[in-house]
Amino acid sequence: MGRRPRDLTPDASVPDRFGAELRRWRLARGLTQRGLAGLIWHSQELVAKVEKAERWPSWYLATRCDVALRKGGLLARLWPAVERQRLAGDRRGPLSAGQAAADHAADRS
Repeated sequence: MGRRPRDLTPDASVPDRFGAELRRWRLARGLTQRGLAGLIWHSQELVAKVEKAERWPSWYLATRCDVALRKGGLLARLWPAVERQRLAGDRRGPLSAGQAAADHAADRS
């Protein structure tokens, strides 16, 4: 039997919200972390760390999870805010033009 999942705090930060949404929809589909990882071609450890906001999700991970979980872009729409927080935290500066365009498109949908 597996360990009890760690409680998530979706209001703590954008990555926490992303992780909570990922877990919520993974469980709704009846998938384990390992099962989802197999569908998105990533490791179970990465899925677990993203759910707990211990790792930043990539655009690729967000979009692959949307497909696997049949969420129609829900996680992809959250991703730009996650990326903004990541960039602000490591002082890389403003979003690139491509990221800004993706944000704008997500905001319009």
